[in-house]
Amino acid sequence: RDRDVTGVQTCALPILNLNSAVDGDKCEYDTVNMATSLAGDAHWQDKVADWRLGTGENRKTYYSQVHPKIAQYVLSLLPVLPAPGNVVILDIAGGNGDLAERIIKELAAAKFAGALTYILVDYSDADVAVAKRRFANMILPSGFRAKTVTLTCDMLSYQYDAALALKDFGIPDGPDIIINSGGLLNNQIGNDNQTPMRFNQMYGQLLKPGGFGVYSGLTPLLVNAATHRNQGLHVINLYDPEAQRPMHVVRRPS
Repeated sequence: RDRDVTGVQTCALPILNLNSAVDGDKCEYDTVNMATSLAGDAHWQDKVADWRLGTGENRKTYYSQVHPKIAQYVLSLLPVLPAPGNVVILDIAGGNGDLAERIIKELAAAKFAGALTYILVDYSDADVAVAKRRFANMILPSGFRAKTVTLTCDMLSYQYDAALALKDFGIPDGPDIIINSGGLLNNQIGNDNQTPMRFNQMYGQLLKPGGFGVYSGLTPLLVNAATHRNQGLHVINLYDPEAQRPMHVVRRPS
């Protein structure tokens, strides 16, 4: 049975109100008549994902605003995970590990007492190499149990077979939390009008029962609540009012 993740007060970690879903079955861009190809980084139908270039912002400023929010969401979800003392986070298209480092350090600062396994996957050898160095150089408190794994993988190579991907990642039972914070759909999933459904087909099934997905960037502009629900996922949140950006939080029922 789905647990209520709003107002949980059983943990010292910061708790967000994740009950701010709006326009439940809508998304910012029309996903019915998509173009059949993408142009450049995080574009679709000549729209720039959520970087807001027209207002003087860019990908860097986007991440500076959204990454802290994702870290807050992750910390807020920990108390309601099926096994909060042994947490596996899968960061897909995790890039150079800057978000991963933030999350791990914030968990340590919050005195998370469980065991953490953080798996970062990206298709870029260069980014994965940076992430590996970043993890090696982290200074964490004594007694904080964290294992980091970095993998160079092209998600398309799995042909939307979630079980095969999980086996390759070394977590056949699936992660507790999946994170995607950028332009995942344009370079790691596909580029045709089946992409929204394929996204959920792959990523919805990667989650273990009771697990959560946290998606920002291009993904929420292309995948709406109805698509999530069609894959059996429970929609918890679609928009973050503080960041004023789409921020999807979904859960695979237990």
